[in-house]
Amino acid sequence: LDRAEGALRNGDPRAAWTDAAPASAVLRRRFLPGFDAPWADQRRAMLTERLHRTWLVLAAAWLECDDTTLARSAARNAIETDPYHEEGHRLVVRAELASGNRPGAVRAAAECRRLLRDDLGVDPSQETVELEREALG
Repeated sequence: LDRAEGALRNGDPRAAWTDAAPASAVLRRRFLPGFDAPWADQRRAMLTERLHRTWLVLAAAWLECDDTTLARSAARNAIETDPYHEEGHRLVVRAELASGNRPGAVRAAAECRRLLRDDLGVDPSQETVELEREALG
């Protein structure tokens, strides 16, 4: 995962995808299903956070490789693992815009805004607001 994030930062989305894909396969496995203990819960939380990062890398890499379908899917998976982390929502908006689906981008931005407002009582970040404005045209 660290290598995949580094490859993405260095402008190599194919290398990022190559490293992140197997990481996502491993991290999707359940850790000690049916076993309850505080240390196991902490480990599950850490693995979920890493899975979230993996989905973000995959979404960004696939977006840079012009595969908006896979980018959208990975971004949606990122949202499922951490719905309050705005980057997943922004990647969905970017994937929709890149595929020419402006109404889908507007819906995705509105979904993010609604979730943050209704669940947390906060507004989206400036970066998300700017992307929402871009989606609105």
